[in-house]
Amino acid sequence: MSKVTLLAGKDSPASNKCADGLHSQDRQVVVTGNTPFEADASAEKPSSINTDRHKQLIGKISGTTTIDWNRSSPLSSRALVLTASSMFSQLDEAILYFDEELFASQAKQLNIEECSSTSDTMILSYQYLTLELIKRYEAKQTAEKPGTLVFVFKDSPSVSDSLRSASLRNGAFSIASPVVSAAASAFVSFAENIAALYSAKTNMQILLVHNERGSEFYANDYALGEWLATYIDSLDSTKGKTASKKLPQWIKPGTKATGSGFSFFSKK
Repeated sequence: MSKVTLLAGKDSPASNKCADGLHSQDRQVVVTGNTPFEADASAEKPSSINTDRHKQLIGKISGTTTIDWNRSSPLSSRALVLTASSMFSQLDEAILYFDEELFASQAKQLNIEECSSTSDTMILSYQYLTLELIKRYEAKQTAEKPGTLVFVFKDSPSVSDSLRSASLRNGAFSIASPVVSAAASAFVSFAENIAALYSAKTNMQILLVHNERGSEFYANDYALGEWLATYIDSLDSTKGKTASKKLPQWIKPGTKATGSGFSFFSKK
């Protein structure tokens, strides 16, 4: 039976290439859509609900479906996990993708509104969803069939980076504003500490992936999704539970599951 993978954080359609790469490796993929902050789910009309169910049915048939996610709401994170799980009666993997380059191109202001919005969309959302996924894995997964939680961090130069290196100011990369850069640091720290806290669990395995500038995967989300799926499958086929008991470290896309290849990274 195909594995079911939730790809969250990089919303559709930006996540579609990565989802296609995952789907190519025998995955049913659920991707997140962006629900406007002002949306009121309680006011949703029956026709809208029917439309959403139709979209989910079509997505289930095609291999990739989109579920709206109001990032600022912990209840929406819970609903996302429950809906993804109930659609397929399982949820094997979750990939939380923080694309700093994408966020840097979207959030360029430095004001109170941007600070508030960034906290909701780039910090709290990942924390809410992580806690719901861990709760799901602890209740439903076993040592024989652990759930997989992957934190993917794609970096982008910060303002201070660009001041230290003139080559970064050539327009090839989006420069992360102070609020985006702070959110990226929060994501990295949160991922590392969640991995440390739950590394001994037998019913889940946690992976940390750093997609850094210069990597062949940096601008190729299809290849990233394809590699992620094959890497996880390799861990499963070799009963990689021993590796999961060790403190997870950041690895680069392309790393072989049977190799050592682990190294911590410094963002700056």
